[in-house]
Amino acid sequence: MDHMCSHPVLSQCDAFQHFLTCPSTDEKTWKQGKRKAEKDEMVGANFFLTISVPTGPGTSLDLQEVESQVDGFKAFTKKMDESALQLNHTANEFARKQVTGFKKEYQKVGHSFKCLSQAFELDQQTFSTGLNQAIAFTAEAYDAIGDLFADQPRQDLNAVMDLLALYQGHLANFPDIIHVQKGNTLTCFLK
Repeated sequence: MDHMCSHPVLSQCDAFQHFLTCPSTDEKTWKQGKRKAEKDEMVGANFFLTISVPTGPGTSLDLQEVESQVDGFKAFTKKMDESALQLNHTANEFARKQVTGFKKEYQKVGHSFKCLSQAFELDQQTFSTGLNQAIAFTAEAYDAIGDLFADQPRQDLNAVMDLLALYQGHLANFPDIIHVQKGNTLTCFLK
């Protein structure tokens, strides 16, 4: 929602404005707005049908250069899509390990120190008190480290994964856009 609301075009889109402002109790108005959005022919790659090639002196385009640029962009978007998907998967896996695996391992170490501390509590020697406190503090520190690992994805990885998901959504549209672009380019040059 932050991205949609801050986007200069999407935030002004009629369908988005309808989504935000239509009362949830007014089913009739909701359906009317939904039908209007569904009838929009300029959805997805068809938006590019509204773009025209400039005409006039000095504005001619070389078909092979345009095709080359479109093919280069197609290769880029395919690789970008694959890379974003891989990075998102890797980040998700890493975040999962931080929340579960790493936290659990640090808590195991903390538990082991806690057990050692409990053993030293049984020793009633005065010189053991300081050592026992240090061991108990170490147990608490390992537990705290485990909590920090579990909380870390929320601090950094979640935002990155949200952006990657956004880019993946955009990248998923490019094959259709490129297909329409190739068709338009050919049509323009044949005219």
